[in-house]
Amino acid sequence: MQELTARQRAAVVLVRCYGYRLHEVGQMLGISPSTVERHIERGVRKLREALEVHVVT
Repeated sequence: MQELTARQRAAVVLVRCYGYRLHEVGQMLGISPSTVERHIERGVRKLREALEVHVVT
């Protein structure tokens, strides 16, 4: 999770772990739901890449 920006981390945790909806997280963070979705996509991609490095090596 260290690889993520603060907003990416917040978006991923709030939506994927706590089950908040995109518009709810957007309101919490002061950003649009589409921006929340973008943060999640980028955050998940970074996490996936980080895990691949650790699993392969």
